[in-house]
Amino acid sequence: MCEEARASWLRVEWEGDTPGGSSIQVRVRNAASAAALSGSVSRGPATQPPDTAFDLSTLGLEQQFLQVEFLLLSDDAGNAPTLRSYKVAGMCITPPA
Repeated sequence: MCEEARASWLRVEWEGDTPGGSSIQVRVRNAASAAALSGSVSRGPATQPPDTAFDLSTLGLEQQFLQVEFLLLSDDAGNAPTLRSYKVAGMCITPPA
């Protein structure tokens, strides 16, 4: 996202349907490179229901690469969730000269 600046990841928002006891879980990872994501700490989950957003602003996620993982969990009756859309909000913070 930010080549010369520090990133500040703010939110992940999503729209989905969770019939019955199904759910959607969201986790994030943050690292300085795509290769380093697999070794970084996973944060979360935020779970729908009740959540439809994950506030990242207090987690100190300031590296360039963000991985977002959605886990769709069916209930015992076979009800399955549907993820319809998502968006990620962040910004670049340029250090003072």
